[in-house]
Amino acid sequence: MKWAFELTDIDLSLKRKMYLDNLNDNISVFDVHEHFSNPLNFIHKRPLLNEILKRSYVGDFDFYPGLVSSNCDPIDETPLPTDLSSLPRILKNAYDKRAQDYIPAFFKGIKAIYGIDLEQNLSLTSINRLEQELINRYKDLPEKLSVISHFFDSLSQIGNIRHVILDIPHCNYGFDFSNCLLDKSRTQRGAHKLTDDDIEFHVSLRINSLLYGFNKEIWNQDTFLPGFLKNKGLVETIPDNFDDYLAMIDKMLEWSKNKIVSYKCASAYERTINFGSAEVLKDLRYSKLNTLFRLPAKDLKRSEVLEFGNYIMHYLLKNMIQIQKSSIPIQMHTGMAIRSGSHPNNLLSLIKRYKEIDFHLLHCGYPWIEEMIDILKNHKNCIGEMVWLPQLSVETTIKFIILSVKNKLTDRIIGFGGDSGCVEGAIGALETLKGCLIEAFSTIKNKNPLANEEISKFSRQILSLNAIKSYLKNLS
Repeated sequence: MKWAFELTDIDLSLKRKMYLDNLNDNISVFDVHEHFSNPLNFIHKRPLLNEILKRSYVGDFDFYPGLVSSNCDPIDETPLPTDLSSLPRILKNAYDKRAQDYIPAFFKGIKAIYGIDLEQNLSLTSINRLEQELINRYKDLPEKLSVISHFFDSLSQIGNIRHVILDIPHCNYGFDFSNCLLDKSRTQRGAHKLTDDDIEFHVSLRINSLLYGFNKEIWNQDTFLPGFLKNKGLVETIPDNFDDYLAMIDKMLEWSKNKIVSYKCASAYERTINFGSAEVLKDLRYSKLNTLFRLPAKDLKRSEVLEFGNYIMHYLLKNMIQIQKSSIPIQMHTGMAIRSGSHPNNLLSLIKRYKEIDFHLLHCGYPWIEEMIDILKNHKNCIGEMVWLPQLSVETTIKFIILSVKNKLTDRIIGFGGDSGCVEGAIGALETLKGCLIEAFSTIKNKNPLANEEISKFSRQILSLNAIKSYLKNLS
């Protein structure tokens, strides 16, 4: 691989390596993106290990139930057998032939939590031992997950994680406490501490379904935002005309501004993230939009579906600025979805038009990380989030960290979001990211090698401080 700048493999002293490792372990971490599934929905299934694997990107699992049909490839196609005896062979084969780094990340999480080193000993004995450990861990969960430190203790005790942003569906699919969080004002910090540990949970409100508001049949109750808003009493009925639909969006923006820390748009799984220019607010006639809203989805052309979504996205962003005095960030999925449409440059029209809004570009546009660096250099209202990136590619993550340091962008990078459906996947992602940080800081060739103080500053920025500044700036 040709790098844009010269690197060398510096053989750091054991003391320096120990410093880096110890530093990472002692930094309080801000986890900006998780999809934790309610374990009560799967702890009765066997093998339980399969359920944990699927929620760590090994095997097929629907992280976004209810999405509009897209042309995406499955995230991972590793077949998970009902008989554990064949699992070591399947995992070894997938590990050896892997295109991404999901399985090594998962192994790291298992080792950190359960002390079982599957990377060194992937045998039926170790798999059976892990299955029993999982059953023992999950068997004593309370019937209602109001205080669930038993489930989340690994986040704080092993990962030193102090904040978690949950991007989970709005109703029954996710944790019981998602609605609890949304019933509180996010300025009431103590209301978010739902475990005995020192973790504060926050909510990211997913807005994808608003772009498809005309099609009420596609979205199930867990991901259809208008249905959720009805359950919350913001609207009496699901709007059946375009005026009421726009009024509902305004109510949502007003209601959510003191309850969430971000909005989330994962539309890259459904459509291009090129939403066109703001002129769409003028060019599209109201009569046409009202007609589109009333028509069955099956009667709409693809171009009309995109037009409707473009209008709603610009309406959302414009009114975020008008209704919310201080902007709430919006997390945008970039890269690794409908590939040609998920390029981060497709968001430039929004980034340039709505400069008052901070755009957090999830996954750093993987695989287009050089373009991501250019966006960060040229647009101050953008943050690069390395969410999911270590599981996708350790090599790319290391390169992105190095490019960020070289371009003096460490104050614009947020490092950690496990993007997982279980704590095992999240811890594995964090362990992998910490390894990437150590490797990146160890390989930069500089006339004046990074001092320990610089490394400490960069690590704290990437793992915690930048996220605190971005997401908690309006907390009292």
